Amino acid sequence: MLALIGVPLNIFFYLKTLTTDPGFITKENHKQALEMFEFDNVLYFPKYCKVCDFECPARSYHCKMCNKCVLGYDHHCVLTHRCVGIRNERYLYSFSISFILICVIGYVFNFVTMMSFATKSGYPPNYYYNFETKQFDLSKGFYGIFHDHPSEWVLNFILLFGVPVGAIFTLFQTYLHFSGITTYEHYRRIKLRNDIKDKKVFFIIPPKDSGRKKYIATIDPDNNSSQVPIEDDCERVLVNYVDQIPYAYSQGFVQNMLNVLFPKF
Repeated sequence: MLALIGVPLNIFFYLKTLTTDPGFITKENHKQALEMFEFDNVLYFPKYCKVCDFECPARSYHCKMCNKCVLGYDHHCVLTHRCVGIRNERYLYSFSISFILICVIGYVFNFVTMMSFATKSGYPPNYYYNFETKQFDLSKGFYGIFHDHPSEWVLNFILLFGVPVGAIFTLFQTYLHFSGITTYEHYRRIKLRNDIKDKKVFFIIPPKDSGRKKYIATIDPDNNSSQVPIEDDCERVLVNYVDQIPYAYSQGFVQNMLNVLFPKF
């Protein structure tokens, strides 16, 4: 059952991650991409991409390896050498979940098979159990289970190693999806948190009657420079902790996950 369903399904999700357009922004869908999200003036500001020759939509990033702007950019995947974005992140997430299931089920199945081989070789389950101390003697495990079948031992090690690796990635992605944030945005906020600790981040507040919106600026104290222009008539208020800056794109746990599973772009 595992070989007939689980493995092909895992391969299917991998191929979908590899072949699905991650959300490349083109001249044809540029207008739609611009209307998808508003600029939060924290992580995303209006700017122009000289390579793609258009205004960058909010929540987009120009991947230097793909040489294209990607909407909902998460990261450039080393497994596929392709970007993960708004259109194919659901397939990578499904791939990681199915990978964990394959590793767990495969490990259990292979271990039971090894125990069966060991029993036939004269090492039944009670061989490993010490009835006097009522404990399992793991030192006998190599001779009983692994000695005659080293290839199964290697396979079990690989499967067992795959579980925590896959679980860490999947749990991290689950947290991001429920929070409505991408990996790229997560690490951008980590950098923002570090700048806040160094007292470099300020709310820039325009006059009330100016019609301009409040935004965030990181100011280098050495030369008083900022990546975004700051008007002289604006008030500067120091940001003391990152929770003062709300994340603009979260729509609640359920809707955030639905946006991942059923993207509108």
